[in-house]
Amino acid sequence: TPEGAGLVFKKEGRTYFTFPDDTDPDFFNLYSYFDFADVIPSRAVGLEAANDVNKGVKAVKVTVMEDEAPGRVSFGMEVPLPQAEGFRQVFDRALNTIGYAVEQFAERVKARAAG
Repeated sequence: TPEGAGLVFKKEGRTYFTFPDDTDPDFFNLYSYFDFADVIPSRAVGLEAANDVNKGVKAVKVTVMEDEAPGRVSFGMEVPLPQAEGFRQVFDRALNTIGYAVEQFAERVKARAAG
């Protein structure tokens, strides 16, 4: 579990977590780490794939981690809300968006690795 994480939960075998911000209660974030060490042939390919997904998938932040195990990639969604309770309205979509971003990342890594 990342240091400072608030809520941590599992869904379909994946661990998700949030980082609460007491100074901004109307901000929602949701993250998950995935290990792509066996898939990413080089850091450069991982960064290029992450940039592609960041440009192509709304509200997603894909980060190839530098200080973690090789191949660890963070997928997150960050959303300002009109009010703190609004997270209930975006929660399922956030889960689905992160899942979609993971799929897109894997496809882009595969395409770049193939040449």
